[in-house]
Amino acid sequence: MNILDLKEVDEDNTRKLGSVLLSQGKINPMQAEQALVFQKKESVRFGEALVKLGFISEQDLLHAVSSQFSYPYLQLGSANISEELLAAHNPFSVQVESLRSLRSQLILKWTSLGNTSLMLVAHDRDCGASLLLANLAVLFSQLGKRTLIVDANLRQPTQHTLFGIENRLGLSDILAGRATSSVIHQIGELRNLYLLAAGSPAPNPQELLSKQGVSTLVADLGSKYDIVLYDVHPLADIADAQLLAVHVPGVLLVAKQGKSSIKALQNVKTQLAAARSLVIGCVLNEGR
Repeated sequence: MNILDLKEVDEDNTRKLGSVLLSQGKINPMQAEQALVFQKKESVRFGEALVKLGFISEQDLLHAVSSQFSYPYLQLGSANISEELLAAHNPFSVQVESLRSLRSQLILKWTSLGNTSLMLVAHDRDCGASLLLANLAVLFSQLGKRTLIVDANLRQPTQHTLFGIENRLGLSDILAGRATSSVIHQIGELRNLYLLAAGSPAPNPQELLSKQGVSTLVADLGSKYDIVLYDVHPLADIADAQLLAVHVPGVLLVAKQGKSSIKALQNVKTQLAAARSLVIGCVLNEGR
C-alpha cells in the first residue's frame, strides 16, 4: 500500500466517523467543517480534533469508534439499562477485562465444543450470579453472537430490572401454555442480545420447571441462538436449579469470595451431577 492509499483510507475513516457523530447528534455540520480545518492545520486525526475543540468528549469518541467497528455499548444515561452492567456502559474498564477472561475460558471449555446452553448457579443469595450472568451475556453479544438470557428464577427474577423492560409475559407463561417465544425481547441498542423474562408470578415454580415441555424449550432455544444463559434461584435453600439442570447440560457455579465454603460447593456439585448436568467450573465473585 503506497502513501496515497493510506491517505485515502484516513479520509474514508474521517467521513465514516463524521457520519456516525452527525447521526448521533453529537456534532453539527458546522462543527464538522471546523474540525476538518483544525485537523489539517494541526496534523491530528478527525476525532482528536473534535475533542481538542471541545465539541465532543473522549467518551463520545470511543462510543462513535465502537459503532464503526460494530462493537455496541451504551453511554451512561442513554438507556434504561442498569449502570451495574459495566460491560454495556464501560466496556474498557479493568473489571470488564476480568469478565472477558472468563468469557474466553467459557469459549474454550464449553462453546467451542459445540455447546450453546449454560446455567449459572449460585450457592448463596448474595453471590451476584444474576449480575455476573447479565454482564457475560453483553460480552458474548459484543462478539457478534446471538445471545439469549433466560430468567428462570421464577421466585425472585432480576434480569428484567437490569435491562429496563417490563416483566409481563415470559418463561412462566410459556411453560404454562399461555405464551410463545414471541415474548422474547431484543435489548435496544445492544445488537444480538435478547432476554426471555421470568414472566407472570407463578405459585408453582417447581411444577413449571418439571414440565415435559422444558426439555423441548431448552433444545429449541439452543438451536436458535449461539449462546443461551440461564439465571436460576440460588441452590442453598430451593431445588429449582436441580430441576432445570436435568435439561441444561452445563453449569457454572458462582461462589462468594470469602464466604462460600468448599464443602458447600462440593455438595452443590454432587446435587447437580445427580441431575446429569456437567459442572464446568466455579467463579469466585465479590457478590452484589
